[in-house]
Amino acid sequence: MYVGAQVSCDYCSPKTDALKDDKTYQRLSSELNESQTKAICACLSSIHCNHKSTVDLIWGPPGTGKTKTLGTLLFALFKMNCRTLVCAPTNVAIKEVASRVLSMVRESFDGNSDALFCNLGDMLLFGNHERLKVGAEIEEIYLDYRVKQLILCFTPPNGWKYCFGSMIDLLEICVSDYHIFIENEMRKEQAQIDDKNSNGAKVDNPSNSGVRMMHKSFIEFVRERFLSIALPLRDCISILSTHISRSCIMEHNLNDLAHLIYSLSTFQALLFENNISSEKLEELFSPPESQDSSFESVVVSAAEYSLHQSRTECLSLLRTLKVSLGDLDLPDVVTEESIREFCFQTSSLIFSTASSSFKLHSVPMEPLDILVIDEAAQLKECESIIPLLLPDI
Repeated sequence: MYVGAQVSCDYCSPKTDALKDDKTYQRLSSELNESQTKAICACLSSIHCNHKSTVDLIWGPPGTGKTKTLGTLLFALFKMNCRTLVCAPTNVAIKEVASRVLSMVRESFDGNSDALFCNLGDMLLFGNHERLKVGAEIEEIYLDYRVKQLILCFTPPNGWKYCFGSMIDLLEICVSDYHIFIENEMRKEQAQIDDKNSNGAKVDNPSNSGVRMMHKSFIEFVRERFLSIALPLRDCISILSTHISRSCIMEHNLNDLAHLIYSLSTFQALLFENNISSEKLEELFSPPESQDSSFESVVVSAAEYSLHQSRTECLSLLRTLKVSLGDLDLPDVVTEESIREFCFQTSSLIFSTASSSFKLHSVPMEPLDILVIDEAAQLKECESIIPLLLPDI
């Protein structure tokens, strides 16, 4: 394998700190031979170097490991958060490159036992859906799919702000909401009785006859409301954790989101156990009658205590995340165009055919650091110029 650049610059060295502890990169690099390792080091060294030629050529006959070398290089650039445009002559070729890197990223995620979601917000594939033949295995990094997911997450009635607020309200004021619900149900019943009486049908008021109308119990009300809110909330958490770039969302945000998923699951499991009565649950979730009273002064069972603690933990995480996520630099105006621009601006590893890269000329975004062209010898000269004319390439 031939590399058209020196391994390193006398003044610059590759900033590979992000790769030191990555087990996937260590495994990939251990499978490379000397020439493949030199090729990757040469490319990484030239990224931030202004002292030598910024054009590197990796060449070799079939079977010399160019595909493996390219995949490892792109994975390294991804981990280093280096803004990279990856091009290829055909849709088949660029999809293959993107799929290969995506599998490496997922492998790296699977090796992290603390992670719940695989963050793919820095990877972006765009182009014609039919020609790319986008399937389930790669749609999470496909532009059109990501735009739909983010619009769903950012806009009411199922947007993340609405879902977080609704769950906080449920856990905080579910008792008063339940009483309002019962009052409304009783008004509806009375209205139906009055309507029938006005039509000549004599109907006794159940409250006067001593008959109690059957309404939802408090525990039924809370369970039903929780499920209706938890489903879209979990979807929003998944979208935020998967599709927002690491340049926009902090590591502690991702950790808190994963923690919230676990906490909600724990709360749901405890809520649906049959070891607590509806009356006791209402008492447990009622606000203290005075500032001096506290939960610790109430005698509760182990199950009730666990449910109380789980509710408290969920509320704490929800409040913290609502504030911290609100401080992130996310789109204020949610339109398809604004979300597309957001995806291009925040992604660090962008895949497209060379001809499709012309769309980037009209996208307002930070300059790219590096252009990688796979199977460059198969490109026509006019096609090569399209990505090469992008700013700072």
